[in-house]
Amino acid sequence: MLRSATGSPSPVQAMTSWQDFVEKQLMVELSNGSRLSSAAIVGQDGLLWARSHTFPPVIPEEIVKIMKGFEDSGEMGEFGIHVGGIKYIFIQGDPGQVIRGRKVHGGITIKKTRRALVMGIYEEPVAPSECNMVVEKLGDYLIEQGI
Repeated sequence: MLRSATGSPSPVQAMTSWQDFVEKQLMVELSNGSRLSSAAIVGQDGLLWARSHTFPPVIPEEIVKIMKGFEDSGEMGEFGIHVGGIKYIFIQGDPGQVIRGRKVHGGITIKKTRRALVMGIYEEPVAPSECNMVVEKLGDYLIEQGI
């Protein structure tokens, strides 16, 4: 259980579970009636906090490379972003904040918070901007909560 500096449960933990964030904030119905294909919240240490049942297995070595990519995206530009053994072409990012990748008919958005990575994977007909909005909105909320 997450605890605040005083040792009491954090406000976020008191409201909901990490799985609820994935199911109710990331795997929501979008404007065109579609949804992200999968989503997860992963600790920056590579430990899985919660995931949709369709999210690929989390490989800690991939999380280490993603964390390095937030500071220097050069390697991602050359070798891509890998999540669950799936390769995405690095298309853009906001240093230290967001990484975005693409594959033939979909892509990934990863938002870095203070302690976690919020990850959303999409397939067409979901637009990249829709995935970005959903993932980054939750990430921004978690940052506001100190997580």
